[in-house]
Amino acid sequence: LKADPVVFGKVELVSFAPPKEVNLGPAGSADMVVTFRNMHDWLNDDPKTLDAVFQAAFKVLKPGGVLGIEEHRARPNMDGETASKSLHRIPENYMIAAGLRNGFELGGISQVNANPLDDESVNIHQLLPDWAGADEKLKAIGESDRMTLKFVKPKQ
Repeated sequence: LKADPVVFGKVELVSFAPPKEVNLGPAGSADMVVTFRNMHDWLNDDPKTLDAVFQAAFKVLKPGGVLGIEEHRARPNMDGETASKSLHRIPENYMIAAGLRNGFELGGISQVNANPLDDESVNIHQLLPDWAGADEKLKAIGESDRMTLKFVKPKQ
């Protein structure tokens, strides 16, 4: 990021370790917040921690700012907490509902990280890159099927 400021602009990294540290910076100071494959860890801690993450992102974003989420996808309509604890996955509808209840609008859904070879039934740690005890069938799946969501803070 520092090597090409023309492309990336001014990027500031902050320490963020929910549930202890959930401050992303001064209110209205960021254009974008992105998070990759860790929402299930925060949900596993406590559903309130997941909401605190959404609230921290909402607070730091400017109106019209974007929260981008990439997360391991569970089967639709599974119980979010159960899927998260047992499979380290979250159903897409659960994640969208969490964003909406915390004030965001859904700005888009991308399938760029989808993997149709993954039927979303196995713990993600049995797949790439971990392969914890994976057999050849699991190795053939590759990485997990993942949702990629764009949430937007309303401009109001």
